[in-house]
Amino acid sequence: MKKLLAILGALGLTATGASSVVACNNNKKEDTNDLTKSFESLYKADAFDDTALAKWGLTKNNDKYDFTANTLDESTVTSTVTLKDGAVVKQLVKNLPATPAAENDIVAQYAAEDQSGITPTNKTITLSIKLTEFKAVKKENVLSWEDTKVTMTVTIQISLEAQQQDISKLQVQVPDQQVGDPASVTSGEATTAQDAVKTAVAKAIKAVSPSAVITTDYTIEGLDNIKAEDLSGGVKLKVQAVNGSKLLIGTSPEFTVKFVKKSDQKTDISGVTVANITQTVADNTNITGTEATAATDEIKAKVQEALDATVPGTVLNTDYTIDGMDKIVANADVSTPVNLTIKSQAASTKITGDSRTFTITFNNAAPTKKDISGLTITVDAQTVADNTNITAEEANTAVNAIKAAVQAKIDAEVSGTALDTDYTIDGLDQIVANADVSAPVQLTVKSQAASTKITGDTQPFTVTFNNK
Repeated sequence: MKKLLAILGALGLTATGASSVVACNNNKKEDTNDLTKSFESLYKADAFDDTALAKWGLTKNNDKYDFTANTLDESTVTSTVTLKDGAVVKQLVKNLPATPAAENDIVAQYAAEDQSGITPTNKTITLSIKLTEFKAVKKENVLSWEDTKVTMTVTIQISLEAQQQDISKLQVQVPDQQVGDPASVTSGEATTAQDAVKTAVAKAIKAVSPSAVITTDYTIEGLDNIKAEDLSGGVKLKVQAVNGSKLLIGTSPEFTVKFVKKSDQKTDISGVTVANITQTVADNTNITGTEATAATDEIKAKVQEALDATVPGTVLNTDYTIDGMDKIVANADVSTPVNLTIKSQAASTKITGDSRTFTITFNNAAPTKKDISGLTITVDAQTVADNTNITAEEANTAVNAIKAAVQAKIDAEVSGTALDTDYTIDGLDQIVANADVSAPVQLTVKSQAASTKITGDTQPFTVTFNNK
């Protein structure tokens, strides 16, 4: 059995499915593996006591350790194995959600194998976790998870002993803060800037000591100077290790957060892409008002989502319109895909240009078959000269009467069915020339598997032949 826990240093990632290919001229193709786009191959974590080790599924066994995969704490794994910026994967999970949130969502499920008797190397335990990609697909209008057969192995190095990290060379990069007026920053803008500083510092600290936390291990000196006042000269800050922290020592170089006036420049939306949309309707040559409303609501939601990802705060009809949406109305024929485009409004202060064209396709719902098992069929008694030996003419008359009675009964429930195409009449072959039909003949209507209109079989019924 392949060991997923190995006493190794940094392991390279292993991935199957779409992956990078190196050509003869050493030029690399773009990596198309969703997992390698979304996760790193190596992570570092700390565990300094039995409680922390237990969250990693580890228990001490004399001077060695045992690993039990099913005791891995999900929050511990997901807070360590984090998604990259621009990740394709939506989330990392121990167990797949019962139902996907949306079609084409991609999640990674993690798993590992048990191992006993692990000997730490340099006071570090190295374990490997296998990620498997699942994609949300829609089949017969039902969302479910599909294994894409793409996998990746990530390595986690767990330190068993705290080592203080010197932050005297820590580099913190805080984006310039855009405000209405740098000389008169509002309290809301100040709070937003403080949050941006905390995020930037936490990211820098995590790179040197993943378990270090603000207040316990470090403080941000000068953060209180970011407040509602004139901040046009910027604010100088530094990160200070807390005296007594087991993880950090020292003080970072001073860094400055700048406040700049919000740009009045509009954002060009010509690069905005909206994924093509699919709707299911009863008849795409004549949609209902309800179906039209459902379609336009989804279009608006998808467009707003795409715009918000580029420039938040846009409003339909104020900043943009959706060209082509007027074709989606009650009684419209939308049997061919409808082309749509986001068009910016000249009066918008946020956006300019038009998006790429996208489409909405209307598919007809699969027809619902009518169950005929509850149908009761009655056929008038047939009169013949001798019911022990009927003539060909008498047999033909009776068969035609039975077919007519059956078709009339089915037509009352669902129109357009046809004998032999949608159903057969079991027992009809008993009514032929020279047959003895002195006892009632039992018949059953049986639906054909290929029928798109009916399903099931009727209850048996009889036809009686009386002598003149």
